[in-house]
Amino acid sequence: TGGMVRVNHTLFKIKKIPVFYLPVMLFPTGEKKRSSGFLLPTIGNSNDKGRSVSQALYLVLGRSADITLRGDYFSKRGFGQGLTFRTRPNALTSLELDWYSVKDRKNQGGTTLTGIGETRLPHGFRVVADFNLVSSFVFRQVFSDNFYTATLPTDNSRVFLSNTSGSRSFNLIVSRE
Repeated sequence: TGGMVRVNHTLFKIKKIPVFYLPVMLFPTGEKKRSSGFLLPTIGNSNDKGRSVSQALYLVLGRSADITLRGDYFSKRGFGQGLTFRTRPNALTSLELDWYSVKDRKNQGGTTLTGIGETRLPHGFRVVADFNLVSSFVFRQVFSDNFYTATLPTDNSRVFLSNTSGSRSFNLIVSRE
């Protein structure tokens, strides 16, 4: 316990056919703790963006917060960068912010900022925020990760404040489309 398990000469097979060989594998046997480090890089290819290479760095900021910094290179478009910040400072509060920006060679670049958060305030008040801000519709179409996000005709951002005390309720919503 608290050490490492070492496995030598591991051969992975699918239906008795050798697929992958690892000369050495190390596994920690101690308590699982979050740790900072580089994530696995990804590569890809797209007709519109060209070849792409992405790399991310995950940083633990403490027991209840972390940040992921990422960089992308698109051979036909240029560089993109982003960050994701997540925190849960206590059982009643959580926040996640995601920012991404691309300086595009075809003048279709832009920036997006999304976030979702919730907290409980004194005297029974609760605040919830859910927002999605994007600099242009074209940027969202070109650089979205999925079809649903790329084809949304509008973005909605909301902040909601509520309080229920006995038989009385107070609700306030601020919304932007």
